[in-house]
Amino acid sequence: MTYDYEYEEEMMAVLRCLKYLQIYHSERFRAQLKFFGKETLEEILQDFYFLQWEIFDDYQNDFDEGMEMDCIVAFDPVIDRYCELNAQLYPKNNQNPWEAIRRKLQDTVEYYVISCTNSIADYGVPIEAGRLCLKFWLSPDIDEPFALSNGLINLMLALRAENERMEKRVSGGKQTATPALVSQNTTEEAA
Repeated sequence: MTYDYEYEEEMMAVLRCLKYLQIYHSERFRAQLKFFGKETLEEILQDFYFLQWEIFDDYQNDFDEGMEMDCIVAFDPVIDRYCELNAQLYPKNNQNPWEAIRRKLQDTVEYYVISCTNSIADYGVPIEAGRLCLKFWLSPDIDEPFALSNGLINLMLALRAENERMEKRVSGGKQTATPALVSQNTTEEAA
């Protein structure tokens, strides 16, 4: 398949989504390749809307009648593990731990997704089916699927990296900044 430079940004976004699927969801990746093998470039770009949500283990496309907008509710074991690890590492601090974790996840979503695209009119991190999930209300006026897909992938990569870091702390291999600060203070005192 060939494409001209007019579609370069779009093709890079498609390839990035496919690369994410290849690494983390290989069966979906193979199915998507089979599907795309039968499509033209224009059809692939039209189907990109659905591809970008495939990075989540489970997602539901719905219409929110109250807000009169399409919305996506996304679930993923990476999000579940992020919540579990946060609950283990950071005690309640006199508040509902899920509320603190929800706010932390909401800040992370805002940084990686909301700040890079206007495709999302609103978002939230509600508890549905006993799990924290990501809920995005899609803007009816602005459609930036390629910026949105990059934000979603960056979010999932950041959550995976944070999970790895927290796993190390939970398993006892925690790394903190304290030793460096102590040695720096010791050096200053000796001088």
